[in-house]
Amino acid sequence: MANDSTSPYPYPNSTAQLEQLAGAAQQASSPSAEFDAQQRPPNPRKRRADGTPASARGVANLTPEQLARKRANDREAQRAIRERTRNTIEHLEARIKELESQQPFQEMQSALRTRDAIVAENEELKRRLQNIIVLAQYQSGGHGLNDLALATSQQAPLPMPQTPLQSDGQDNQQQQQYSHAYPQREGSSPALGQHNLHPDLRNLHAGQVPTAHMSGLPNGADTSPRQTRRQKPVTELPEWQRLPSHANPSNPIDTALIGLIQSRRAALQSGEAVQSVLGPPLPNFVGLMTTHRPDNQHPLVSGTSLLISEQMSTSDLPNRVAMMYMTYFLLQWIISPSQAMYERLPIWIRPTRVQQERQHSIWIDLMPWPQLRDKALSNPQSYPFTFFYNFTSQLSLNFPYDDSLCLQLRSHSGSSSSNDGESADEDWHINPIFEAHIRGLHNWTMSGGDDGELEGLLQGLGSVASSKAEA
Repeated sequence: MANDSTSPYPYPNSTAQLEQLAGAAQQASSPSAEFDAQQRPPNPRKRRADGTPASARGVANLTPEQLARKRANDREAQRAIRERTRNTIEHLEARIKELESQQPFQEMQSALRTRDAIVAENEELKRRLQNIIVLAQYQSGGHGLNDLALATSQQAPLPMPQTPLQSDGQDNQQQQQYSHAYPQREGSSPALGQHNLHPDLRNLHAGQVPTAHMSGLPNGADTSPRQTRRQKPVTELPEWQRLPSHANPSNPIDTALIGLIQSRRAALQSGEAVQSVLGPPLPNFVGLMTTHRPDNQHPLVSGTSLLISEQMSTSDLPNRVAMMYMTYFLLQWIISPSQAMYERLPIWIRPTRVQQERQHSIWIDLMPWPQLRDKALSNPQSYPFTFFYNFTSQLSLNFPYDDSLCLQLRSHSGSSSSNDGESADEDWHINPIFEAHIRGLHNWTMSGGDDGELEGLLQGLGSVASSKAEA
């Protein structure tokens, strides 16, 4: 096609015209590129030529004057923020004090304290009620005694004397102190309105020494006029005055028990109060839980604990606690016989007629079953002292809970002596549930063993027989 001068799009015909067109196009595109670069956000991943990331704020590009001005502005902003925060806190604290001083808030706080006290009291009542329910279950007919215990409970009581005993005013005062210190156990009969001290103890203040019947001394060692009075039949004495007849100590257990009885009676003879002589109503079992024994522990408690720890051939905690519990109660009654202390003893641990009439080793009194004690007394040569170790090794309390629950720990911040001489940083007391468990003879059984003499002794005692005999 020929080049027409009237064409709207003429072709350039020279190099100069092409350069002019290229320059114009470049000038037209340059402002748009700069505008796009200014509007596009910086890429945080883009790095500088030296390898360091580019700063979004561009602090490194500021001049010293600009950097100083920026830092001053930042400090001023931080001071303003702190000032606003402080003012807000002060305002809120003032508002809180204002609200707390108003009567509705005070009433609400009082109501909350009352509610907390009621909740705590309710929890304590629930805990006590649970203990009472458990105790009632153990004492109800649903947990009846076994054949041996039932036979023991059905035995006719020993006759009571027809004439009241003679005593002086000092005995009345001593018995009143004893009754206040040792309240009756649940289920015991009311105390008689008589003078409830044993005739042997009525003469202790006169300087007389206990007889063999009371302390294990040989017969004939006491030549006082009281000896004639003691020769009257034991059935003429009240039931709580009929003590077991003990022979001379012939083994470590007898020696320890008789020593405890004599030392405590000597303290009673010197004029010491009955409560101080007999110790607390319930012992502290800390000696069974640790080898450390408090120096200020009552002599009867520490002596009984040491005896059980060293002489019982079982490490089972419920068995040791039960034996210490029964031994402690029995010693308290033997040391100072009274009706209140006698009624604290379970029926099945009280001495039988055979124990009262035949001299025997005192360790026999520690066996729980009455017929078992009578059978051992009927043929003492066949059952020497070594039998006691076999007996305790096969004894079982059948406590249905964890062994550690038979005791409860009561901690004290300080150590201070009490009237009964019992104080320690840690007091381990018997759990009321386990105490009720102990007092039920049906919970005491003998486990199977290879000892033939023990198996022979248990023959004819019903559920007391070992599991090996049943097999």
